[in-house]
Amino acid sequence: MYITFYSDGSYTFAGFQAHFEEFDPDDVGQASGCGGDRHLTDTSGVFSSMNYDGSTTYDSNAHCHWLIEAAISQVVEIEFTAFDVEYSSTCDYDAVIVYDGSDDTSVILGTYCGSVTPSSLTSSSNTIYVTFTSDSVSERTGFQIRYQAIDFTDADSGCGGNTYLTSNSGSIQSLNYGISNYPSNAYCEWVIEVSEGLVIEIEFQDIDIEGSGQIGRASCRERV
Repeated sequence: MYITFYSDGSYTFAGFQAHFEEFDPDDVGQASGCGGDRHLTDTSGVFSSMNYDGSTTYDSNAHCHWLIEAAISQVVEIEFTAFDVEYSSTCDYDAVIVYDGSDDTSVILGTYCGSVTPSSLTSSSNTIYVTFTSDSVSERTGFQIRYQAIDFTDADSGCGGNTYLTSNSGSIQSLNYGISNYPSNAYCEWVIEVSEGLVIEIEFQDIDIEGSGQIGRASCRERV
């Protein structure tokens, strides 16, 4: 770990103090920072922000993290059963971040704050990593997450139906397609697999998503 501190030539403030210690992230029984274990290996369970009871607020300056690990042939599905975290448009103050992997260098599945309950999420492998941080300004009642380990072939896509598709033809669609708009904070994924020697062709029959007229991942706030 390499740490730097830099100040410019304008204002000065009281500064900072930090405590450091070594730890093994794979040490089952190590505290999450919100109460309970950091490394969760049961086939199902529940974890939450500290003090969670639906009315008591979480602590200021929280820093909590959980690693949920399933068997190698399984994936992890998480469901937010309650959610109330201080809102900002960019979730810079308090936030729950979900990573598709074993630590915070993995791909981010979602960053969440506010009072809208996020959609369920499913990992692409056997681990999912969740962090929660809060600042010192405003606290809310927090969140609760239910998790379960499921066989990869039984995983929900997040948009209805299985994530793992093996038919020789079929269709996929966003949530509520043909009925109403898709919900906010959606994350859906599919794996389409065919026999060896064959290839897959997909055709978009309709598309209407935010930023769909722009080209390039960086310019599309919502994308396929």
